Amino acid sequence: MDSMFDESLFIIYTNTDVVQVLMSYKVLDFGEEKFLMTGGSVLQFNEEEHPAICKHLQELPKHREFLSRFRIFYRQANEEEMDRHIKHELQQSVKVPENEVDLA
Repeated sequence: MDSMFDESLFIIYTNTDVVQVLMSYKVLDFGEEKFLMTGGSVLQFNEEEHPAICKHLQELPKHREFLSRFRIFYRQANEEEMDRHIKHELQQSVKVPENEVDLA
């Protein structure tokens, strides 16, 4: 694998849904991106469940490496819900007092 992909993760993050035919029902082993889960699901393309997409991309160099690092986080928190997640994380991780969390 080329070094440009070694530490890269390509993510689309949205509070919208994806079409049913794209949904994947395989459970992913989350790594660093686990903190992005805010109640929704994650789509990662694979050759078994998304053959048309993979076939379309097969002419591109390193398409398998790219797809292995590409995720769509869908049905995630909207802007208001995200504020609550961030505030909670600030209180838990950094121990920001409740009366200062809005300032942080």
